[in-house]
Amino acid sequence: MIAALDPKDSVIAVFFAEMNGDLDFVADYWFETFRDLEEAIAEKGWLVEWLP
Repeated sequence: MIAALDPKDSVIAVFFAEMNGDLDFVADYWFETFRDLEEAIAEKGWLVEWLP
C-alpha cells in the first residue's frame, strides 16, 4: 500500500499485491481521514507495517 494526503488532508491509498517479486495493482481507495484508513485496515484484518 502507498498512501498520501491530498490538499484537503484526505487520504488516497493504492494497494498492490506481490506476485513473483513484482507488484501488481489491486485497487485504489479514498478515505476522508487517516483514521478512516486505519479503521478500514483493522476491519479487514490486514497486517500493515507503517513506515515513516
